[in-house]
Amino acid sequence: MKKLLLIIALIFNFTTQILAQNPGPNITWQKCFSTSGNDTFYSLIEIPNGGYYATIELEKKDNFLVNDTTGGYFLVKFNADFNIIWKRFIPLFATEIILEPNGSIILGGLTTQFINKGNVFKDIHGADLDIYSADLALLKLDSTGQKVLWAHAYGSTGAEDQFFDLIPTNNSGFLFSGTTRGSNGDINPNRPCYNPFLEDAVFMKVDSLGMLQWVKTITGSTADVPTGSIVELSPNKYRIDVLSNSDDCDFAGTLPFDYNSKNYRTLSMIIDENGNEFKRKLDGTGKLAQYFAKTWKKGNKIYGVGYAYANVAYNPTFPTHKDAEGLVVVFDDSLNMVNQKLFGGNGYDFFFDHIYDTSGNHIFFGATASSDNSGDITNYKGGYSDYWIVKTDTNFNIVWSRTVGSIGKDSYLYYNFPSNKMIIRGSELILAFEIYPPLQLPNGDVSCGLYTLKYGDSTRQCRDAWMVAFDLTTGIEMIPTKMETNFKLFPNPTANVITIQNSNPTGKKYKISIADQLGKVVKEMKYEDSNEFTLSVADLDDGMYFISIQNNKKLLFTQKIMVKK
Repeated sequence: MKKLLLIIALIFNFTTQILAQNPGPNITWQKCFSTSGNDTFYSLIEIPNGGYYATIELEKKDNFLVNDTTGGYFLVKFNADFNIIWKRFIPLFATEIILEPNGSIILGGLTTQFINKGNVFKDIHGADLDIYSADLALLKLDSTGQKVLWAHAYGSTGAEDQFFDLIPTNNSGFLFSGTTRGSNGDINPNRPCYNPFLEDAVFMKVDSLGMLQWVKTITGSTADVPTGSIVELSPNKYRIDVLSNSDDCDFAGTLPFDYNSKNYRTLSMIIDENGNEFKRKLDGTGKLAQYFAKTWKKGNKIYGVGYAYANVAYNPTFPTHKDAEGLVVVFDDSLNMVNQKLFGGNGYDFFFDHIYDTSGNHIFFGATASSDNSGDITNYKGGYSDYWIVKTDTNFNIVWSRTVGSIGKDSYLYYNFPSNKMIIRGSELILAFEIYPPLQLPNGDVSCGLYTLKYGDSTRQCRDAWMVAFDLTTGIEMIPTKMETNFKLFPNPTANVITIQNSNPTGKKYKISIADQLGKVVKEMKYEDSNEFTLSVADLDDGMYFISIQNNKKLLFTQKIMVKK
């Protein structure tokens, strides 16, 4: 057994790898929260003393909300088994939740006069009847979630229509990011490249009572949006990132934007709590990323996930893969990129979110439209897109990859704000997001939901808020494989026998070991090398095994085999 564990350890160090068609973990349970409109989870966090908070949109007042007075946006408290303890209406589209040490709840998102029921926000800048003139907004609730402690809206009479991220600062305030098209109110009207029809990135700092302290806009003459999260590098130092296709003002000095070459700009900056800038770095090649969905710090590295294009990245995957790829990128804390890796297939693939498992491995969550089961994509269900979950080791080698969904449309491919939709609870991975439930259930991975059409339009199906849990102990971990050119195994899968061919026999004596998925050696034998050797596996149960060939305790070859009778 010790020898086998040594073999497996050696295998993981080999550089030539083959991705097996790994199904990943099994679904253990799922729940749907459905009205006849669009219903979506926006954020999910764990409460330190037990239970969970989530923000959710439930559009219509029926079905799940049949006894409620209104549809709209809600803060929900779940117990440990994800049964609802309470839910309360909130007058903002909240994508961020922060818990303070005393249990108070800070919600960050967007509000408008249209959704400000109860007149909770007194300082909304947008027009009364224009539901698209949103403001960025923060709402503080007490530890029971029922009492409003303060509520503030920030922006202009133009549209602040995207809220990206919110973090607490060391002086008990908050730093958050979004977009603006405005030029009055809280927004500087004199920025040089202002274009009222396209967004500028905006960063705001407030104190512990939500009072605005400063506003910083990053601007060009075309669209400029925050990308990724606000990352605290050290006390009073923060990394912010902005994506743009501008070539002027904050993005001056870059080549004109060309859609075919996709040379988007990524501007990274280090600022302090007062908005002072210490460093900036501009990548105008488009090779870094087309979008960061989330960024975070671990150790002395900053990580980001999102997407980049297979043919233009710093480490391109084209022509093996095509179109957009799920992206992971690593920086040092001086804004320098140190690693970039892409995952995907021959369609559009994206990462939205990331979490570490209990062993420190990476789990990425995103969506895929690679319908040919190509590259890193396995078991595509069909339709417009599937959700996609990938586990890698700490060096970003794939452990397993699985799609999640039904035989139909399952997900939006594009998300435009950092996502916090995953929780690890023991051996379970829990996700809270949305699904397009099929007409007939069960279908694929989906066994709940309410099939409805949006406002009677047969071309527009409604989404349901969907929570799903996976048993991480059932994910078959793939072992990277060293392939010596002179060895070949066939057939695979097999029912009875495996044939080993050696194109360069030496007459040496070899040992063959076959181990099951738990590492237990189930068959072992010796043979003298020749052009061809056949061994029986008829006595093995159906399943996956690992076969290895050694000479004088040196591992020469290993490969996964499937026994299927």
